[in-house]
Amino acid sequence: MSYWVGLTSHLFGTSLNTELAGTGVTLRQVQVLSCLALYNEITQSEIADLIGIEPSTLVRILDRMARDGWIERRPSTHDRRKKIIQPTEKVKAKWS
Repeated sequence: MSYWVGLTSHLFGTSLNTELAGTGVTLRQVQVLSCLALYNEITQSEIADLIGIEPSTLVRILDRMARDGWIERRPSTHDRRKKIIQPTEKVKAKWS
């Protein structure tokens, strides 16, 4: 049973990436934006856990999103090792 769930998930992700190709947004970026829509601000490690990828993979995705002006990173006030991710006004305007 888990094989079919995994295969379906893979095919769904591939199909979504194909559909998103013309928009300049990837499935992973949509997943990050979805986390931000739910939580407004969240740590990098929490995003990685929620979307099921390694933190090192997420860093590259967030780098591109920051470069494109979609997110901002700021240090956590509670833990200097953590970065808080939040959407920019550019993204919030799209959600409205």
